[in-house]
Amino acid sequence: SKLSIFMWVFFVGNLFHGAGASPLYTLGVTYIDESVVKKKTGIYIGLYYTAATVGVAVGYIVGGFFLQLHEDFPTGGHAQHLSPYSKTWIGAWWLGFVILGLLCLVIAMPILALPTQLPDWEQVRLSKVSEAVIGVSRTKAYTGLKDFPAAILELLKNTSFMLLNFAGCCEGVVFSGSGAFIPKIIQSQFHLSYKTTALVMGI
Repeated sequence: SKLSIFMWVFFVGNLFHGAGASPLYTLGVTYIDESVVKKKTGIYIGLYYTAATVGVAVGYIVGGFFLQLHEDFPTGGHAQHLSPYSKTWIGAWWLGFVILGLLCLVIAMPILALPTQLPDWEQVRLSKVSEAVIGVSRTKAYTGLKDFPAAILELLKNTSFMLLNFAGCCEGVVFSGSGAFIPKIIQSQFHLSYKTTALVMGI
């Protein structure tokens, strides 16, 4: 059908979403750790993850308000007799992506102006002692593309690293599934509106 092409639009969109979000939880945490003194690292990382958690809750609540609007409200193409309680009602699910996407672009501008290394970064780095390398003999660093397979193999042999990856995958499956389907279950079981359901999920 003509709509099948939009499936690939969602696939590509999720691909960009993953590519953009992944560095936040890898490089972002590393950037914080390398830029602040050791005794304050936990505070900054805690605030970082708190903002990520609160963002999900706020997203549900704001999304609930947007779902009160019909998906075709800019053109007025929907039937006037429909209401948010109608079974055929489809809310403006796309509106949040547009507004928050533009907001992210605005926020990204000052972040792009940040230097690669914050002031006094070198002093902070020199003052830190990595507990991970205490008592561990140094090995040859992987510096070239030809070393990439060997580096991957070494990571795969790291039990702690692989267990953390497995735990993260399980957590991701649980949160992805519950985030997508629990709102619908709550709405159908308790006959709530989209707005109320989103508010419950956000809280």
